[in-house]
Amino acid sequence: MVLIVDNRKVVVITDATAGVGPTMVRNLCTSTAAIVYITSSSKKDGEELHDTLKEEGLTPVLRVLDPSSPGDVNTFASELKKAHGGVDILVTNARKQLPKSSSLIVDEAENLINQNFFNVVNIVQGLLPIVRAHGRVVVCATHPGVHYGREFLRDAPSEQTAMFSGSDVTMERVRDGITAYLESVASGAPWTAQVDIIVTLGLCAYVRGVCKRLEVDQDLRSLLVNVGSFGWVTSREGKSYLDEKGNHRGERGIDLETAAADVLWLAKLPRGTKAPHGLLMKNRSAVKWKQFQEK
Repeated sequence: MVLIVDNRKVVVITDATAGVGPTMVRNLCTSTAAIVYITSSSKKDGEELHDTLKEEGLTPVLRVLDPSSPGDVNTFASELKKAHGGVDILVTNARKQLPKSSSLIVDEAENLINQNFFNVVNIVQGLLPIVRAHGRVVVCATHPGVHYGREFLRDAPSEQTAMFSGSDVTMERVRDGITAYLESVASGAPWTAQVDIIVTLGLCAYVRGVCKRLEVDQDLRSLLVNVGSFGWVTSREGKSYLDEKGNHRGERGIDLETAAADVLWLAKLPRGTKAPHGLLMKNRSAVKWKQFQEK
């Protein structure tokens, strides 16, 4: 690649073929004058989505990416840096959500944590250095973990929640904690069934750690990094949580377009905006978890 002289913003949406991903791509391609990159770990799925979008008159750039490989992510970052000088918006899509009726097994838990946590960490670590000043980073989280996270933080023993809360959270501590959780899953520990919650809380704590590290040069870069929850989306997996009226515990399910727009509001916050930053957001409002307040 050679440096492209282009004043348009550069957007990257990872795991774009999953869940709300295609809807987010359509939103960004039609509502912003940007060069939109979409990634997929599957060449077949990526090409199918790319071909469909092309038929709709949209022109995102497909990059087959292995998010489990820091080397491949770093190569992608180098390609973007060489071609465009950097990235303005990074959205990491939530790769997988377990249906409500799914019975958790060890391999499933490990797969979900690798896809929705460790792969996201690889992407953020690899691409954050090339996010330009006033850039926006949105880490998407599945809603079951958000919805039930409050109850977990309230009821679980402190040794299980310590890695997610307090003012001394660091990226390294969260990664170590998630690894310890995986080991507990393999040994049949009693909190095994909380995998969606653990992933979401891990992402929230990790993003807080990222923001703390950014404080050194935040005045210069003015980045905004947040976690976005889609809510109860009426997707195939999401519908398993909804009753016959389309609600979950009184909370109304939302369509893909609304879910995408709410999360991408974070990606489109105008230059000069100071907040939100380091927060978990749903329906354009911060989710109030006492355990995530600085102590």
